[in-house]
Amino acid sequence: MSDTEGEDEVVEADDPSDLDYSIDLSGDATPVISGNPPDWFTDADAQILFVMYTGLVLTPSIIADNTEITRQTVGKRLNTLRAAGFVEKLDRGKYQITRDGAFVVSGDLELYDNTDRSPPEEYL
Repeated sequence: MSDTEGEDEVVEADDPSDLDYSIDLSGDATPVISGNPPDWFTDADAQILFVMYTGLVLTPSIIADNTEITRQTVGKRLNTLRAAGFVEKLDRGKYQITRDGAFVVSGDLELYDNTDRSPPEEYL
């Protein structure tokens, strides 16, 4: 049996200092989620991305504690959001929003300034 079998792949994350996570939590704030989201994108996905927009590295339990979503559902939806490139798994049970995920929440095109990337077309 290999030493690496069963270990999660390490993914290089966006540098959090490159992303502007300014968000007003003083009032009634809702995610932008503009464009034409894919059929698989749920309200739970929007809530998860909104909580993760803080830029913090979060666990499924912490996300569940800050939403109306069960821990089990958060785990399943994180896998889907990870496959879409909206969150990345940094370590076992630790997730962070990606630049694309932050764009889905904020609609801020400036997230892509000084990069060679562009936002997901379906959200423009």
